[in-house]
Amino acid sequence: MANINWTEVKMYYVKNASVSVADVAKKFKLSLSTVTWHSKREKWTDAREEYYQKFSEKLSEKMLQEDVDLAAERLKKVNEIADKLLDKLSQAVDELGKTRTKTVIKTVKPTKNGGTRTTTKEKFVTIDTIIDTLSAQQISTATKTLRDIFASGEDPDEESFDGIIEIGARHEEAEDDMDTTSQTT
Repeated sequence: MANINWTEVKMYYVKNASVSVADVAKKFKLSLSTVTWHSKREKWTDAREEYYQKFSEKLSEKMLQEDVDLAAERLKKVNEIADKLLDKLSQAVDELGKTRTKTVIKTVKPTKNGGTRTTTKEKFVTIDTIIDTLSAQQISTATKTLRDIFASGEDPDEESFDGIIEIGARHEEAEDDMDTTSQTT
């Protein structure tokens, strides 16, 4: 009789849940009674159950770790976004009730050779105005949303940032409007 590697035969059975002892005997060209004898003596069925139990546990651990890593990455992104938004909200609060105007002064002077020379000066002035209650309400809503995100520790949905994004857009539009406003004297 040829030298049979029973460890290899057993592991083939253990790792293949759909394989029967008869299938093992057929694959390795062994008698069914010999394979059955080894199977019972070495408790192949118990070894298979233990193998798949450990396999299942390891797979669950790996999947859990991937979920934890994904959640940690999302939380890190949320915190980064929240920090940026908090800076923008702070800036919006500081600018609440203030208007910044840009004045452009152009001076045209004649030159000695008969031409003209134009000089341009820009002047920015910030003045206190009545507080825009809509902007104040939007800032308040955005701040509450940010607080809720931190309190829940969850990944926010897109709607959570709508108010905050709207404030940022309105703030940028206001800055653009201020830059294009000019007076010529």
